[in-house]
Amino acid sequence: MTLILASQSNIRAQLLRNAGLNFQVRPADVDETPTGDPFQRAGSLASLKAQTVSQNAPDCYVIGADQVGCLVGGPELQKPTDVAAARDQLSRMAGQTHQFRSAASLWFGGQELGRVEEDAWVTFRDLPKSALDWYLSTGEWQGCCGGYQIENRGIQLVEKIEGSMMAIYGLPLVPLLHLLNERGLLDASEDRLA
Repeated sequence: MTLILASQSNIRAQLLRNAGLNFQVRPADVDETPTGDPFQRAGSLASLKAQTVSQNAPDCYVIGADQVGCLVGGPELQKPTDVAAARDQLSRMAGQTHQFRSAASLWFGGQELGRVEEDAWVTFRDLPKSALDWYLSTGEWQGCCGGYQIENRGIQLVEKIEGSMMAIYGLPLVPLLHLLNERGLLDASEDRLA
């Protein structure tokens, strides 16, 4: 059985490795232009990524994943393109709550076997200019939804977290593992643990 992760995210790959999974990485080349409701888009993009890779690997199980974030009652969070955009977005997030939704989809043989999602709400503390300057100088804002890495120094920006940490990391890991276990794709399947 071959398992493929249709994502170029290093943290998603690391989460799966830490959980003991063996897999190949084959990022999906799909259009991720933001359209429609962002929270619905997370699931549909996760599915599209897995489907796209599955077309060329029909005998493999393929995991697609995606994540979106929005300020509560406000705009969608972006991956900042430069330090000015990162500063602007993080300034708007200061003292506010934002929501992440992470989704994963499992495909095999041209069919979606299941899709799972998780949410998290993160409240930032008030961020004076000195705190923003420090964080921007770390470079962690690059390539991240929301412009920060909560798994690294970005945790210092946070006041409170509600919901799933895995949703913040970009992979609904626990429900995904349940989905994989239902298909007998985990070493620690229930019959092996009994």
